[in-house]
Amino acid sequence: MKIKKIAILMLFCIATLNLFAQEDKARKLKAFVKQLLEQYQQVPGIGVAVVNNGNIVLAEGFGMADIENGVKASSTTPYYIASSTKSFTAVLISLLAEEGWFDLDDSIVEYSPFKNYKDKTLFSNHTIRDLLSHQIGIEHPFVSFLLAYSGDYTHERILKAIEEDMEAREGGKSFEYTNLGYYLISIMLKEEFGKDWRLLLQEKLMRPIGVQTASAFISSFDEKTLAKPYRGLIRETLHESYLMKTDKTMHAAGGLLLSPADAANWLAMNINGGVIEDQQVIPLEVLSETYKQEAQTEHAYSSFFDGTGYGLGWRLGKYDDRDVIYHFGGYTGYFSHISFLPNEKIGVAVFVNYELGSAVGNLIANYAYDLYLDRTNNLSKHEKELKDGLASMIKKQLKQEENHYKKLSKREWQLSLDKKEYAGSYKNEKIGNAQVQFEDGELIASTGVLRAVGTPYPYDEAMRIELIPGSGQVMVFKVDSGAVVGFRYDGVDFKKMK
Repeated sequence: MKIKKIAILMLFCIATLNLFAQEDKARKLKAFVKQLLEQYQQVPGIGVAVVNNGNIVLAEGFGMADIENGVKASSTTPYYIASSTKSFTAVLISLLAEEGWFDLDDSIVEYSPFKNYKDKTLFSNHTIRDLLSHQIGIEHPFVSFLLAYSGDYTHERILKAIEEDMEAREGGKSFEYTNLGYYLISIMLKEEFGKDWRLLLQEKLMRPIGVQTASAFISSFDEKTLAKPYRGLIRETLHESYLMKTDKTMHAAGGLLLSPADAANWLAMNINGGVIEDQQVIPLEVLSETYKQEAQTEHAYSSFFDGTGYGLGWRLGKYDDRDVIYHFGGYTGYFSHISFLPNEKIGVAVFVNYELGSAVGNLIANYAYDLYLDRTNNLSKHEKELKDGLASMIKKQLKQEENHYKKLSKREWQLSLDKKEYAGSYKNEKIGNAQVQFEDGELIASTGVLRAVGTPYPYDEAMRIELIPGSGQVMVFKVDSGAVVGFRYDGVDFKKMK
């Protein structure tokens, strides 16, 4: 009897010590994040989730979700996760295959809309698996611009563009990271089965795993609860990016909002092989299918993950000598990091609503992994990176920005007509409508939800615009007989309508 009591007491002590250790690690990680926000006040907010030994040990928000409205980040603050969406989409498709909707190795020409094309040549040697693993030999000149950025399209126009304007890729059928395969899968679901990928994701995946706030419909959120995207290298220039996602620009390759609490559930479900509270909610075979390497490819985006391959919606690689499964996502004013070590049963997610979020997010993830792997000797290295490395990077970025704007300031307009003559409505039959407005002495270009003020460019009849913040492009106007008749943008011609 005494032996039994001693054993119970020992187990209780071990459990208590383990709990204290977990709480101590969480405190250290939270202190690290708070120190980062204090030292770099241009970073608005950060969401962090950690799973250790298959259990959720942290899901928390830090800083601000919305500076202008004074909304603090919390565990339930939704962040746009961009390309990290691909992992969710791939698990959904693997689940549908398990249910018998199709086989992952089926050719896509067995399904609408591809089976209805008169010329199936470009599509015939592509399987569903190929689309999910980026192993395709086709590309499209403008469909991503419409689906991911401008939102100026109809479903019918997209179907027509895919059939008529798809091109063979120069490199042939091989790995090339792109959103196109995921666009095509979502279109196949709609045309063959009459299903919206976003509703299927909610029904088949999100609800079963207990994800409460995630959605692929941005309109389903109260705007005041969202983490807003921010740009600006110093606090004084920090501003909300004008380019916010809409329902029409949320797509299967990058169309999900996720909170730290949701990310914690997602990581725990994956780490525990689809089991939640002793219930097998997602078949292990479904998840395992997405972790298998389909393509060998290097990924040098992160300095501490050695990316070696791609599965279905997941990147695969090594964290030192440990297997790691991960995906990152980036969009103007957002960064997402979702990763886990399957053998160690540790997972980390970091969301940042800031343009330099990748450096911030990956530093926090690296600190978290070393912390929970008990590699305490490495923590001082990350603390030094926090103190000196980020400061050096931002200083370098500031210098580049200063030089960039100095270069722009020296440019002069080379337009042959008065600026107001360039204003008007323009159209490309395939891409859609664009407008150039003359307001307060400035030319402003817009299409769909995109908008940019034009600046001089050292070329006749040209101006520089940033429809996508941080990505400059040139519009070259066509003037004939003293009148503006159109312009060319990114290799595409628009005709002036009025």
